[in-house]
Parts: sequence; structure tokens; C-alpha cells
Amino acid sequence: MSAMSTADLNRCYRDLIVDLVRDHQPVSREDINKLLLNKLPEVLSSEQKAARVHNLLTSLSGKRIKNVGTRQASKWVLMAPEKQ
Repeated sequence: MSAMSTADLNRCYRDLIVDLVRDHQPVSREDINKLLLNKLPEVLSSEQKAARVHNLLTSLSGKRIKNVGTRQASKWVLMAPEKQ
């Protein structure tokens, strides 16, 4: 069995975040950390894990989810699908 690429892992992590938000919105950064921090590679330091979560949220923000809270008290919700 081959190891997943970083891009594939990031896609899985983003899907986990979106599923969490869909099922429990609004969710806090703490909720997202609880979901992901133990799933990230153990070789990463705490700071690297926090940066990875930040980068995942940044990649999703404005596209699939949005923060309706503040920077200190985030509340992540799904974005409404665009009308076509």
C-alpha cells in the first residue's frame, strides 16, 4: 500500500473540516483543532500542526466555508451554494 501524497492528505483534511461544519455548524477553531490535531503526522511539532490547520482553513475560507465570528472567536459555517 503506497503512502498518500501531501495533496491527497490535505484534500482529506479539508473534507473532514467541511463535513464537521456541515454537521455541527457553527464550529469554532477549537472544534476543528480537536478533529484534526491527532490526525496530523506525529513528526510535526505543535506549531507546525497549528500552521497546517490554519493553511487548510485559509484554503477553504471564502470558497466552501466562511467565518461569521471574529478572529479570536471564530464561528465557521458552510457557504450558501451559488445560484446558477
